[in-house]
Amino acid sequence: MSPSNERELTSATLLYSIGKFNRSDWRLFVRGARGAAADHGTVHENVGGIGDEHVPANCDREVAVVSVKQAQLCLRPADEDDLPFARELTRVNMRDHYARYGLVWQPEAFDGEWPLRENFRVHKAGHLIGYLGFTAEGHYLYLRDVQLVEAYRGEGVGAWIMACVLHMARERGCESVRLKVFKTNPAADLYYRLGFRRVGEEAALLWMEQPVAS
Repeated sequence: MSPSNERELTSATLLYSIGKFNRSDWRLFVRGARGAAADHGTVHENVGGIGDEHVPANCDREVAVVSVKQAQLCLRPADEDDLPFARELTRVNMRDHYARYGLVWQPEAFDGEWPLRENFRVHKAGHLIGYLGFTAEGHYLYLRDVQLVEAYRGEGVGAWIMACVLHMARERGCESVRLKVFKTNPAADLYYRLGFRRVGEEAALLWMEQPVAS
């Protein structure tokens, strides 16, 4: 896919496409400042130096763009050429959790699901640092994977990604975002802080959900 054909979701285009950065999205972004533990799998981290007390009373587009754009982050649609990167990153990030619960990594299953998802590459300052994938399941968006290269954790990328995910869910008319996360994954604690609640569980996984603000 040529750069001219890519729908590049930079911070600026994302926020300007909304018209106004939704106040709940802003809270989601800044709430990552609560010092989340380093994540070893499905990745979400803390946003350093920003807290809820800095949420603008009237959070307009210029304030939000300036505050978020400094991260030099963007999402770009992923295609089949990105599958090897996504597969290996997921395998590496998830291997400890799989081993703990006696699960077997199945690359064929991952490859089979790839074309059924909407997949995006995560870039920072021009560098490919991760990816996310989701499916729209009627009234909810199912976030199936968020993975980051380890060297880029702890920089607030995850909280920014989740703000993007909520926006895309709202764009698609979804009422909530759902996900599953390993019980041993520190990301679960951050999901709670970001407003997700546990709605079920399996032997190894928590099911979590957050409503999408209108």
